[in-house]
Amino acid sequence: MAGIQPQVLALVVCDAIHRDPSTGKNSLLGCFSALSCREFPARHPSLAVYVVLTEVYGARPILVRLVRPDGQSALVQAAAEVRADDPRLVVEVAVGFHDIPLPAAEEVRVQVLCDGTLMSERRLQIVGAL
Repeated sequence: MAGIQPQVLALVVCDAIHRDPSTGKNSLLGCFSALSCREFPARHPSLAVYVVLTEVYGARPILVRLVRPDGQSALVQAAAEVRADDPRLVVEVAVGFHDIPLPAAEEVRVQVLCDGTLMSERRLQIVGAL
């Protein structure tokens, strides 16, 4: 199974993720693709990132981060480890971020990396309030 690279099936940004303790199912609360701030610089209290992966074999390091437009400056990041003994399984990862610095109205990227390689990314618009 060497050489199998995980594949991202979903990458969702939301206010919070609730995991039902009796069923193990995740509920995504308040999904969004933009944040609005009255003035900059600002700090956003919290958000969550939900990632669904397949083609995972063994233990793999995952990094979820929000990066500025230059692609190098991470605003926040969190590491996790995913594990599966069968690459046909689907693995879910929930990551929470708190007190996120937002220096300017700009388009940031939510990225998922495995072993330092970018697997998926999506835009998150940071806009000024009207």
